[in-house]
Amino acid sequence: MVQWGYSSRLYQPHEMQLSGLALVVLGAVLLTDVPRVLLSRLLGSNHMSSQPLFYYIALGLMGMGLAVCATCVLGFWAVCLDTHCLLALLLFLLVVMLLSESSLGVLAVICPEYLGVTVTKTQLAESLQRTYGVPGKEQFTAAIDLAQTIFQCCGISGGADYDVSWWRLRELGQADLFVPRSCCFLSDAADDSEAFLDPHPLNMSLCQSVDQDLYQMARHTETVTTDNPAIDHLQGCFLQLEEWFRYHTTLFLAIGSGLVLVELSVLLSAILVCLQLPKDQTYTSESRDPVFKSA
Repeated sequence: MVQWGYSSRLYQPHEMQLSGLALVVLGAVLLTDVPRVLLSRLLGSNHMSSQPLFYYIALGLMGMGLAVCATCVLGFWAVCLDTHCLLALLLFLLVVMLLSESSLGVLAVICPEYLGVTVTKTQLAESLQRTYGVPGKEQFTAAIDLAQTIFQCCGISGGADYDVSWWRLRELGQADLFVPRSCCFLSDAADDSEAFLDPHPLNMSLCQSVDQDLYQMARHTETVTTDNPAIDHLQGCFLQLEEWFRYHTTLFLAIGSGLVLVELSVLLSAILVCLQLPKDQTYTSESRDPVFKSA
């Protein structure tokens, strides 16, 4: 029979246990980061889910962390008992976790739309025009206002996105508003995380002017200058949203890659434990109790 001390030296999933606890903490922190979670509402299709994308990612991180911790407990138990059945179950769970995490990582990089993530200018602009300010879509509306406030931009392609939006055509907002107040330069403090909920423009009349020379002095705009002045245009929030999404995708992939490496090392150590176990193990009362042996 392989002694517990030797098996424990082969199987040491302390890093995996710590990574599981870290995932639980990370998921809880992400779940409480309301602005970040709210902004992720813009990353997915507005008709696919009732909650923002990062809400489900936070729950997934917490669930994955608990699963990792449970697998570590099973591993300690399997090594302590030195049984092939429990070790085989441990190996199976580790392989399933590795394959699942690797598949999610590949899908996130190659086909993010299969995971409900869509970040294209056309789709975001259409979602804004059909959803912003519409009753029952307050979460999406707040996400747009948040993006326009923190990124200091207006619309997805530009302020013109609101010209044909339901918010304007159905007069869901104030009749004298051509763009939301979050498009304007605000008098709110720069560190006010809730400014997007009730924006206070510095100059409402200039911001809502139809004259480009006037509203540029009071509205968030970014003029892209080209060699041909006739095609100079104003950019919206899409570039900032795309960069924000790329940053978080890289961050989550780095976390997932680290977890995969830890699980792979634990899998190898579990295989070593299996190789050290005798092929046939029979446990009787005599083999377990040295008193019977001496008798």
